[in-house]
Amino acid sequence: MTHRTGEIRIVSMIASATEIVHALGELPNLAGRSHECDFPPEVLGLPVVTAPRITVSASSAEIDRQVREKLAEAVSIYEVLDGALERLRPTHILTQVQCEVCAVSLADVERSIAARLPGPPRVVSLSPNSLADIWDDIARVAAALGIPERGQRLVARLAGEIEEVSRRASALRRRPPVACLEWLEPLMAAGNWTPELVSLAGGVPVFGEPGRHSPALAWEDLLERDPDVMIAMPCGFDLERTRREIHWLTERNGFDRLRAVRQGRVYLADGNRYFNRPGPRVAECVAALAEMVHCGAPLEGLFCAQCGASAEAAASTAPDSAPALSDNLASALCYVLGLVTGVLFLVLSPYNRNRKIRFHAFQSIFFHLAWMILWYAVLIALQGFLLFLTPLVGLAFFAVWLYLIYPAYQGQKVVLPLIGPLAEQQA
Repeated sequence: MTHRTGEIRIVSMIASATEIVHALGELPNLAGRSHECDFPPEVLGLPVVTAPRITVSASSAEIDRQVREKLAEAVSIYEVLDGALERLRPTHILTQVQCEVCAVSLADVERSIAARLPGPPRVVSLSPNSLADIWDDIARVAAALGIPERGQRLVARLAGEIEEVSRRASALRRRPPVACLEWLEPLMAAGNWTPELVSLAGGVPVFGEPGRHSPALAWEDLLERDPDVMIAMPCGFDLERTRREIHWLTERNGFDRLRAVRQGRVYLADGNRYFNRPGPRVAECVAALAEMVHCGAPLEGLFCAQCGASAEAAASTAPDSAPALSDNLASALCYVLGLVTGVLFLVLSPYNRNRKIRFHAFQSIFFHLAWMILWYAVLIALQGFLLFLTPLVGLAFFAVWLYLIYPAYQGQKVVLPLIGPLAEQQA
């Protein structure tokens, strides 16, 4: 048994380390947290010692642009708040060296006031590139806090839970190909520990290598590999945020032809709290993956009868993944009956959650309203004169109407002057 003396004041710079502290029973000794730490809920009342230098509420594409800009300037994406750190006077600081983009890194801590604090505090740096690394990190934190036995027991329990899920999943004969997406614009496949988790859950990861960072992914490669299961788990996004960003995926040409889409096997996952967080809840991730990979497998009650009711709301079926109508057909139908079909697709689920279809619905509504106003204005202005021109006006309307329908059915986007930009804003 290891004994420790003296007061312990922990500051965690990363969400996964905060969850490790909690799982080890050391939450009362947690004095400060990063801006990303949100579990367990009790930590939300603790002082925050970090801040992002990018706009985290921006779109996937804009976040990627800002990150690349900061990296090109050799500027950190995160800031350590020296004043808060100095007031807390921690004895232990938990950080990481795995990814400078994902969270506050060891380099950020070293540039801060940490080294000049009284003590100085012990800096524990985690490096979770694989599942084994996650176990090592738990043991490292436990040892640093003087409770190595607790770390050993925690690792044994979590590894046992994963082994049980894997044992049951391995009893199934089929191992479907699975694509896990860690970013949506540009596309990136999930790497590091995620391919391992997919394998343990009974799937075959088609992209990413265990222990390696997330690779860039060409859309053509995803179309070519055509996985049975596709899971969107953007780094740092919860389920609701992922729903808002999924249009980057669903609006791509050929999306509705993917096998996973046709079979209703596209899922949205809470990457922020689960799949991108290498801590104790990694065991829940494997269970959730098993439910998604083996849809409806009746295996001793482990897997749900219909996927989506996953562990602790870690994931859900994508509402847009397999609608009755393809995106292209629904987009074209928005124009067929003008105001009627435009409004219809704005209220029908799941089409009203698809940004591409919403654009065409709004453009159809605005186009037909504008045309009606213009038509009556022309009739009033002519006051009976030159009425022979009205068939030509109707023919012009018919030509524009077809011009909107056919490209939409082909997956192309026609943006009308004035009306189109307004529709994009509303979509």
